[in-house]
Amino acid sequence: METLKALHTRNSVASLSEPAPTQKEMELVFQAALRASDHARLRPWRFIEVTGEGRKKLGNAFLKTAKDQNKDIYQKL
Repeated sequence: METLKALHTRNSVASLSEPAPTQKEMELVFQAALRASDHARLRPWRFIEVTGEGRKKLGNAFLKTAKDQNKDIYQKL
């Protein structure tokens, strides 16, 4: 089964970089995500795609929040 093979042979990536998936590739990802189990019946689903400068701003916001909540975060990394 292709799905099981994909799950068993996948690799994790420490940080993402360009190039990002194409719009067509993202449409396939979203279509697959819509088929995920919804045992709590939480529909409707919403997806937010953050790209370009917005991705940098979001990353900086996450970093600022992490620093604000944990002053010694760099010592733990």
